[in-house]
Amino acid sequence: MLKSTILLIAFFLLSFLLPLTTSEESPDMIVILTRHGARESLRSEFAPRWPHPGYILEAGVRQHYTMGTVLGRKYAKLLENIDVNQIYLQSTDRSRAQMSVSAELLGIFRNKATDLKRKDFWVPYNDQELVDEVIEEILASPEDIPNKLQIMAQNVVPITQEDLVTFNPWNCKLLDDQQAARLGDKFSEDMLNKLNETIAILRSHGHKIVGGKEMRNLGGDVEVRYVLNESAEVPGVPYNSRAYNDSIFYFNWYNMYNYVGNETERAIRIFPLYTKLIEWFSGKLSGKNDLKFVLLGGHETSLFPFLELHNIAHYKCLQENYMAFIAGKPKPFPDCIPPDFSSQMIYEFYMNHGKPFIRLLYDGKPYRLCAGSKGIDCPLHQFIKEFPVLTSHMDAVKHRILCKPELMEQGPPIEVLKLVEVIKEVEMVRYEVPKMFYVLPVLTLVIGYLIRWGFEKMVSSLRKQKMNNEIGKAKEGKRSLVKVNKADESICDQTQDDIVLEEEEETWNIVKK
Repeated sequence: MLKSTILLIAFFLLSFLLPLTTSEESPDMIVILTRHGARESLRSEFAPRWPHPGYILEAGVRQHYTMGTVLGRKYAKLLENIDVNQIYLQSTDRSRAQMSVSAELLGIFRNKATDLKRKDFWVPYNDQELVDEVIEEILASPEDIPNKLQIMAQNVVPITQEDLVTFNPWNCKLLDDQQAARLGDKFSEDMLNKLNETIAILRSHGHKIVGGKEMRNLGGDVEVRYVLNESAEVPGVPYNSRAYNDSIFYFNWYNMYNYVGNETERAIRIFPLYTKLIEWFSGKLSGKNDLKFVLLGGHETSLFPFLELHNIAHYKCLQENYMAFIAGKPKPFPDCIPPDFSSQMIYEFYMNHGKPFIRLLYDGKPYRLCAGSKGIDCPLHQFIKEFPVLTSHMDAVKHRILCKPELMEQGPPIEVLKLVEVIKEVEMVRYEVPKMFYVLPVLTLVIGYLIRWGFEKMVSSLRKQKMNNEIGKAKEGKRSLVKVNKADESICDQTQDDIVLEEEEETWNIVKK
């Protein structure tokens, strides 16, 4: 009995410990949310002027090609033999985001051309000598030959169909109004006043810094010119000077403060993608989703609400870090880093033998996704459980009421019903698939202990009853032999004492048996 109990306990513990040993396994699906690569300054207000404000730079293309190559190697097992229909792409309507997605695809799916011959490059062109020369050059570097997975612009899902990447989904009027109210508010002005010394220096060099917007624009311009060495320095802002650091800090602080907002605003921005994550991952678990790779091309503002939600980076820790930096002290929040060009958040989904979980990475470093999870990895059912808290109890109806109240005349959105069904399906799969790992061991363990306890109780009761019967019979037999003689009390007393001693000895013999 003891041996079987130990085996049950071991099986019970292993059923929980096995999912924790999957760190080296390949995920079954990944969802990447990326900021675009390095671009020209959004506004050409500072000399020297940018020729194409906001357009991606060569450095930005190289960033995403490099990042794609890194991810292609990291997720080689997942991407092996992947099909076009297993890839989902979306980008904002800005060319810098679209070209970043294209460059990353070139890096991810490179080195796919193998065993190619001259006949594989036939083209209908009259100058055969020139064609042969070009083919020879191509065959000399087969890893540079593009393939259909790299050229997938036609597969990009437009944001008009499904908006998962913009910081203002479906042009929500509430977000525009709230953001406009924060521009130049007291909190922004107080922060700007802390930089008065730098602002005075900038004004002395002819920069028209009127308020927060101008200071932010300067910081955005400085970020590109110096970090990537793409242009001459801004007058009065030498590299790593106080003016340089103040400008970069205010650019990041201002954007994170203004483009995230309160919990309701953050929930509006988070709700579309996190709703989709539940749908994708639960579909993967139930076998209804064939997707393996999702790439969403956005901006730093696309990442802001998620970074703040999971306490990775937000304007408060940026401010405390910078004040500590100015004072020459260590940064209290070393991981509080705003998204750089080509920064990425990756959601890895693991089926994990029926115990699915999600792992969140920001620029390759894992972070806690769920507050209630024991470690970095978040079980899918825990993510669904915390979904209302993560989204401030947002749902599709409230989302539409807040952002597009005029659409409510068309009836409640189908998304809310769809999400409810998805969650029900995940819960059903959760309890059906893994029960062989932990439900049966628990039940077996409990039933085993109950049976053992009941059996021992019954045996003990029977032994006690038998012992009492034997003792009663012995006493009756002894007492029938005792004859009390009142005339000779001493003899009677001696006889009685002997009987008592014999009774005790008899009782002890019975108990020992």
